Amino acid sequence: MDTIDFNQTLPSGVTFMLQAGGFLAVSVFLVMFIVIKKRWKGRVTPFFLGLTVFAFVRIFVMLTESALALIPSIDVAFSYNPIALTIVDCLLCATGYIAGRIVLCKVLEERFERKGDIYLGGLGLGFGDALLYGFTVVSYFVWCIGIEGSGLEAALSEISGEELVATYQSISDLFVAPVVLWLFMGVSTVIDMILQMALTTVTFGIEKKTLPSMFHGICFVINAVSVITFQIYDINSITSIAILFALKLIIFAVVVYYIFNVIGKKVEYEEWPKK
Repeated sequence: MDTIDFNQTLPSGVTFMLQAGGFLAVSVFLVMFIVIKKRWKGRVTPFFLGLTVFAFVRIFVMLTESALALIPSIDVAFSYNPIALTIVDCLLCATGYIAGRIVLCKVLEERFERKGDIYLGGLGLGFGDALLYGFTVVSYFVWCIGIEGSGLEAALSEISGEELVATYQSISDLFVAPVVLWLFMGVSTVIDMILQMALTTVTFGIEKKTLPSMFHGICFVINAVSVITFQIYDINSITSIAILFALKLIIFAVVVYYIFNVIGKKVEYEEWPKK
């Protein structure tokens, strides 16, 4: 209780930035979905298959983390080094995505092989992560409305004891983070969706034997580095956030350009309309 300053207020513009990041992610997703469906004749089924595969990826990550938690003293070790815990989580996610993309492409093979099908499958895989971001934005937005309307103390008035401390810790980033972080998170979500489309294209090329299997390892590294880059920033430092976000943007631009303009041209898709 003594660690909570009930007189603190939210930084100016935090609610707007949350909305901006959320609307950006939703808008880009809708535009990509419609363009892929119309331009490359993508079908809806691969999208939902990708979304289903994402659910299994998250289950894999949670089960693995639960198993690791059974190791004696591991919680103590990570409590002194939270960045290490973040990196482990990102590596597990990248591992799950590798397996998920392989399963997805095996399911799509010989059934849904249009370029639009592969893109929508990858988009579905990336959209699952965007949903988690969306839940976070909605939760934070509701808290912002409550805190701005009646103050922090009133917003937490019906919570007590350890639950109060835990609840405050879950929303404390709203008070200390630079407001631009919430916009960057929306852009990062868009990046991750497009990146999953690109990496799914590479995986499909591997399954079709037009690309060597070593690209699985390259995809793992790209996925892991891209995610880790924007997870290890100092939330109190705008400089740290800006540098790591710029680094993620550079990685994204180089990878996506190379995949869609170089590697992607080697991938063989089903021609539509069929000749």
